[in-house]
Amino acid sequence: MKLFERSFSISPEQYELQVRTWLESAAGTLSEFSATHREALTGMDGEYEIDVAVRFQAMGVPFLVLVECKRYRKPVEREVVQVLYDRMRSIGAQKGILFSTSKFQSGALEYATRHGIALIQLVDGNALIMGRSSEPLPGDPFFPGRPDYFGMLNSLSTDGKRTFSSIDSDDFTTLKGVLNIGATT
Repeated sequence: MKLFERSFSISPEQYELQVRTWLESAAGTLSEFSATHREALTGMDGEYEIDVAVRFQAMGVPFLVLVECKRYRKPVEREVVQVLYDRMRSIGAQKGILFSTSKFQSGALEYATRHGIALIQLVDGNALIMGRSSEPLPGDPFFPGRPDYFGMLNSLSTDGKRTFSSIDSDDFTTLKGVLNIGATT
């Protein structure tokens, strides 16, 4: 199996539930936190099924975060991020997060940055150790104790360069920052 290949073989439901588990783990002691899988939400222009809808209270204010999970082999294009932003506006969500099994095109990253949408790539846990290897990996378990998957937050620095921050089951600091809950837990 080649590096990252397992990220593409995860079923849609396993993928969405993995993301929901991460979000629940990042919630900490947030008040009234819930993460609902495949919830139908009504917006100004219709009904949408959202992969994971996250609700919580922070500083006495209710928040709604729309989370979409895309299983793509090709880089995510700007239009995919635009659709999430349109749904956020229609439904009245305060935040959007797009998880993908693939990378993000620069236009998608720029649009997401301008509109406060977080872009996170789901990555095979073997990548934590292997880095840039082009060799096939031996069978599981190649690296005992490593997570099956981890997330890689893609963002732009103030000078326009791509930056990456990891999200794994041992440290949800980055994910808490994405949810804007770091100071409220």
